[in-house]
Amino acid sequence: MLKKVVRAVLDLNGVDFIMKPQFLNVLNDHKAFDEYPGARFVLKSIIQDGFVDKILDEFSNQGDALGIAEKFVSDLYTNYGFRIDIAVEIINTLLFATGHNGMLHCADSSEVIPTEQCTAIEPHIVYSQISLAHSIRDIERHLSKRGFKTIATKPYQISMEGTFCGIDDTKLYINGSPSGLTKSVVLHYKSAAISIHFSNCKTLYNLLYDKYGEADSYDDPLNSLLHGFDYDHYLKNICEYSRLADNYGDVFSAKWNVYGGQIELYWLGETMGLTYTDSINSELADRHQEQFNSESI
Repeated sequence: MLKKVVRAVLDLNGVDFIMKPQFLNVLNDHKAFDEYPGARFVLKSIIQDGFVDKILDEFSNQGDALGIAEKFVSDLYTNYGFRIDIAVEIINTLLFATGHNGMLHCADSSEVIPTEQCTAIEPHIVYSQISLAHSIRDIERHLSKRGFKTIATKPYQISMEGTFCGIDDTKLYINGSPSGLTKSVVLHYKSAAISIHFSNCKTLYNLLYDKYGEADSYDDPLNSLLHGFDYDHYLKNICEYSRLADNYGDVFSAKWNVYGGQIELYWLGETMGLTYTDSINSELADRHQEQFNSESI
């Protein structure tokens, strides 16, 4: 959709129209960004930075357009921090708009892409066998195949619910950014009896320990970990567990620094959760959000 709209707009108004303030508004009016909402932010940023001028100038030379296009995709990722698939879409749009027939190809994002085949240049954290290098929509599609159901959609967040590691009624939030990056996946568990949270916390900790080893840091006021989450220890200290839960105290938390990011398991008051945070995307997304906010004023 984006390619066809940009091509039609530039055919009508000339290539120089891409530098006009109304260019992005015209694309908005024609719903050109519906498939890739983050593309608007990316396109606006590189137009303002003069990068689009450079791209159009290179393409006009009619040289190895695809080879040049691949370099620009790499530049958009490494220098600007924009997601690979959106970078490919933007560059393909400019190729098409300037009359080039060839297109760069990105892996079919509707399918689960094994981590070792991910096109991202930098490491990204993996959740449920999919890299957070993918968009929130891609991750949503992946999780829907695993039984999760979408319950709400916002511009930069998708909420789902389902069963995770045998725990029913798990709520899951896929958090993104204006630039299309996926920052984190957060799982929340409904308020339950302390004994149920204790059992779930033990289950999740043991699974994480088996996969990633000992946590890099943890906060364990009642020494639950020291006693192996023993149920007798829990019964002996049930009043203390209740006090922490009732007062929104930190009952237990553990953090693992893993390839591409950080995993945190936490039991805070009546809330228990698990968060997968992508280090690179979070840093870039915060930077993009600040720019996006300042431009919105």
